[in-house]
Amino acid sequence: MLHQALKLLLSCKTVGREEALELGLCDEPLEGESPLREAEEHLAQLVGRLAPSVARAAKEVAANGAKRGASSLEERLRGERDIFSRVWAGKAHVEAMEKNIKH
Repeated sequence: MLHQALKLLLSCKTVGREEALELGLCDEPLEGESPLREAEEHLAQLVGRLAPSVARAAKEVAANGAKRGASSLEERLRGERDIFSRVWAGKAHVEAMEKNIKH
């Protein structure tokens, strides 16, 4: 999947709705009058529900995974574990567990 994503990014290829669905780039296409605005609102709601520490950890994991040439897979997986272990031991996770919220 990462290879496909990188290939799309580097090629600047326009992807239609059916191909985006096939590639797993979207769950369902937006069909309103302003799909870009709908997408921005959806992302704002998604990120807005996350505790800042959880959103920050997700961004760190994505950046850590992109360090392909700088580190081995084992080092990147160790980095991911270290990042998420901070979240699992953090206040946001404890509160989510108490409320049975998945984040």
